Amino acid sequence: MMNRILFILSSIILFISCSDDKSTTPIIDNEEPKVKQYYSEYHFENNLEDSGLNEYHGTAEYTTFVTDRHGNGNAAIYFDGSNSVLLPYDGMLDFEGDFAISFWAKVGEQNNIKSSSHYDIISNSVWFVGSYFIGVNSFEQYQTMSWNAQGDGIRLAYDKEKYFDDKWHHIAYNFELINDETTIATLYIDGIQKQRDEIHTPVKKNWQPRIGARVDLEAYFTGSLDDLIISDSLFTKQEIEEQAGIVSVIEE
Repeated sequence: MMNRILFILSSIILFISCSDDKSTTPIIDNEEPKVKQYYSEYHFENNLEDSGLNEYHGTAEYTTFVTDRHGNGNAAIYFDGSNSVLLPYDGMLDFEGDFAISFWAKVGEQNNIKSSSHYDIISNSVWFVGSYFIGVNSFEQYQTMSWNAQGDGIRLAYDKEKYFDDKWHHIAYNFELINDETTIATLYIDGIQKQRDEIHTPVKKNWQPRIGARVDLEAYFTGSLDDLIISDSLFTKQEIEEQAGIVSVIEE
């Protein structure tokens, strides 16, 4: 009888001890993943419509639609070095934090080419005044450049390969905000990380951005463009690989 009483008492003490041990309580993470407030998609399927969250449709005086990388007619846009697409409102790409931009491009020789010239695929900038652009240069490199409030610019160009080859390539940039002075730009080409370095955090200028030329109608781009995506959050590795059409093979 005494042994039974001792067993019951010891069980009660053990239960109370385990109940008070907070280290055994599972930690539940209630933080929700970031909800995109800005996400634009331009597929250029015979139109300039934004099929993303915000429906920020582009406008242009004239446009030429061409065959895309899948062989579909009128499913990509062509820029001839004198036309561009105007995005709908001032300050549209003045992001407060991280942002990302990706697209498919087929680039050949640029019209009116000049030594060390830059050709803007998407631009929120005026040269050496403010903000940023993504484009190519006369050295056949993909590049981005940004300016701070003093008009100082940092140019980041991927110089290991040349890309004026008239072939479709997938380009993705992640812009990770570090502070008011520094942003980390990471370039992916065809789903592979190629470059990662510091640039200026772009100063906001409240300009109306363009596709295919700089804000002030300079630096016109020549080439085809498709599936342009603009987001207010960074692309994940999986998202970039999906955009680039990379299929992961799981080894058994």
